[in-house]
Amino acid sequence: MPAPSAKPRLAESLKGKYATLKQLMGYAPENSLALAYDTAQMIQQTRLDTTQQLAFENRIEVQQLLTQKKLQRLNIDYYRLGFLPSLSGFVNYNRVYQNNDFAALYDRAFPNSQAGLQLALPIFTGTRRTQNLKIEELRDERLDLDLFDTKN
Repeated sequence: MPAPSAKPRLAESLKGKYATLKQLMGYAPENSLALAYDTAQMIQQTRLDTTQQLAFENRIEVQQLLTQKKLQRLNIDYYRLGFLPSLSGFVNYNRVYQNNDFAALYDRAFPNSQAGLQLALPIFTGTRRTQNLKIEELRDERLDLDLFDTKN
């Protein structure tokens, strides 16, 4: 049995590739897709691209490190705030209904309420807070070094 011709196989392969490309692009499958390729324009864009100054801020690795740095600063601020006292308040209001006659149970209410403040002073918890703060500051320094290494 002779091998099938290469042209029909290539055409079938291209149909599949076009369908995959349309799907990845979010392009409607029933619309036609025309691809254009200009070598001269591509070479010109390559020349422009290689003559431009590098912008490290546009690299995804640097953007990820800068985002990690912002999050790390928030962690450091969180552990610094752990040294401050905290104040919280609460209010409760309740109505209690009591009566010996079940039919008249909700005729008379006995309200009670409660309000209060709670002040928490972090006196001494060992050196856990200071150690956590130092660990986060070291992680921040490590991110600075990672950022420096990425730029170099």
